[in-house]
Amino acid sequence: MVRSIRLAEEQDRSILIRDYLQHLSPHIGEAERYALLHLQVDRALLIEESGFLLGLATWGPREGIRLGVAQVTGMRIIASRRQQGLGSELFRALLSDMSAYYAERDAALRRLFLFSAEGTAPFFERMGFQQVAQLPALLGAGAGERLYLREV
Repeated sequence: MVRSIRLAEEQDRSILIRDYLQHLSPHIGEAERYALLHLQVDRALLIEESGFLLGLATWGPREGIRLGVAQVTGMRIIASRRQQGLGSELFRALLSDMSAYYAERDAALRRLFLFSAEGTAPFFERMGFQQVAQLPALLGAGAGERLYLREV
């Protein structure tokens, strides 16, 4: 089976909308804004195998390109394919895309940050992130989110 990772393009709008509706919220207007954001402002990478979507990762530059700060805004692998190295493969591609994006703009990627739920902490720690803050549960459920940083 052929696996590939690629940057989302306009024809992937429906994939991004469906991902938002399945994982984040059932609100179609927000799903459409999410797709627009990741096609025109931030970026989305899709990991596929023989035409089947296995997961995606989203990110965006923050605080001006010259500061070299980027935020990982999302990372998902379908449940049936987790713990098979796909997340690590997708994260490496994400780092490569970030570095190339900054280099094309005569800047350097220096620091990444993300917000993550407790259950994903081990993955991001293996990817070199360090937890720097524990945030309260804003919606009243669970232990809240964690803020992670990684120097590049």
